[in-house]
Amino acid sequence: MPTLEMTDTQSDDRKLDVDYIALATNLLEEGEPRKALEVGMELLMVPESQFDAWKLIGLSFLELNAVDQAIEALKKAIKLAPNDVDLLIALGRAFRAGKQIPASLAMHRKAIGLDENNLVAMKEMHESILSLGRLPTKELQHEVKSCTSFYEESLILDPTRIDLYYSLSHLYIMQGRSLDSVKLIGALREILPECNTAKYNHAMAYKDAGLFNDAISLLESISVPSNFDLTAKINHSLGHAYLQKLEFAKGWDLYESRWQDEHFPSKNLNTMNDQLPRWSGQKVGKLLVWAEQGIGDEIMFSYVLEDACRLCELVTVACDERLIQIYERSFSGNIKFVDKLKKTITGKFDAQIPIGSLPMLFRRNLKSFARYKRGYFRPNDVMVNKIRDNISCPENFEIIGVSWFSNSTTHGRLIRNTALVDLLKKIGTKDRYFVCLQYGEVEKEITEARRLLGVQVINPEDIDQRQDLDNLANLMSACDHVVSVDNTTVHLAGALGVPTTALIPSVADWRWGFKDLNTYWYPSVRLHRQSSPGVWPTLALRQ
Repeated sequence: MPTLEMTDTQSDDRKLDVDYIALATNLLEEGEPRKALEVGMELLMVPESQFDAWKLIGLSFLELNAVDQAIEALKKAIKLAPNDVDLLIALGRAFRAGKQIPASLAMHRKAIGLDENNLVAMKEMHESILSLGRLPTKELQHEVKSCTSFYEESLILDPTRIDLYYSLSHLYIMQGRSLDSVKLIGALREILPECNTAKYNHAMAYKDAGLFNDAISLLESISVPSNFDLTAKINHSLGHAYLQKLEFAKGWDLYESRWQDEHFPSKNLNTMNDQLPRWSGQKVGKLLVWAEQGIGDEIMFSYVLEDACRLCELVTVACDERLIQIYERSFSGNIKFVDKLKKTITGKFDAQIPIGSLPMLFRRNLKSFARYKRGYFRPNDVMVNKIRDNISCPENFEIIGVSWFSNSTTHGRLIRNTALVDLLKKIGTKDRYFVCLQYGEVEKEITEARRLLGVQVINPEDIDQRQDLDNLANLMSACDHVVSVDNTTVHLAGALGVPTTALIPSVADWRWGFKDLNTYWYPSVRLHRQSSPGVWPTLALRQ
């Protein structure tokens, strides 16, 4: 790296500064943030280059994922140029990387206020909005309402801003204001009547409002032969809509289009799968089943593994490592389990299938779900009894396991979660001990619940509710009842056959149907649907 040398003339100094700024900028663009950082540090020696130096240092640290250092440097640059839009956007990104979402949103709002047509600022603000689910509920509500007001006011000032319609629609759906979203995207379609993207988003708004027939009709009317990705998204969404209406055959067939949807969160984790024929339900020797999507999906779809075992000599399941102990205790015979994150899965296989495609073969109508009337996971009975004995509560007390939030960033997450105190009030605290099944930072809420309600809430120190799923399963099985919002807890408790109440929005995720109080996936789970966005009716636990 050359050393920055000072000249005797101001013009030469400035030329040298410009050259170094250009050099550092090129290094950043070429993926060399460490070298760019060195140049930025050299520039600090030049008084006239303080702004450019701190900006380059901040951007370099951000690329190196040194978030705290990036924020510090970018703040120093902003003091020198408080209205630099690009800098405000960069600081907003840094705040988001540091999980300081309100600060991130404030920077993006300021950037948009200075340049209302800046698409980069709008995109970054939307990314920060998507990260809002990581905030505590009250803080999340405040930020969502603030962003909603900001977008609404912006649309009043300029109703032709197409990007604002989509962002505001997303915020409405987060809050359970699906009918407002339907109206908003309907207004957009009046501006863009032939826009397929607007039609698709209008259909999604219908679906989120529970208007499935309207959603299906609109999705099926869209013809986009030249846009493969949109076609995949349409078919994937159609699959969800039909599954929610319990039209399983049509729904599962369309669900297969998820692999062509570029926004689908799972991809084939093992390249050897591409070289193996896709299993279609025939008798084979050795079958590879590989897990996809989140841990809750994997638990739910494992319900169908026994069907595959009846047709194969050996089934190997590449799964989440956290589930292997539970799987090995619960399933026996011609099945084995391996960590899906291993670079290579050894063995010769005759065919392969993603686990989410098994229902397409074996659950094509509601009757096919009725075969199993029990949970299919087995806890460690010795540990269950030990945990039960260690919970020192009066004999006539019920032990209730509780989980009250999800970090999922799916639509409706604002109304999906609740606070612990509010949840315990809904359940009722008389003659009940409560056990924390919730992952994450929860001690503050537990302390508050004990203080305000005078209840016993046990949070076992030796169980990691996110990583130690085997002991979490044992803890659930020691409970008389589990009450949880829609998260992994519901799936694990349901798979164990533990009596469970799942608190879900009135229009919930596709897997919970659209009106029933029971679920075809888990006989022990009862669905408790909201009467209006964010409001659950009186809760009475099923005995």
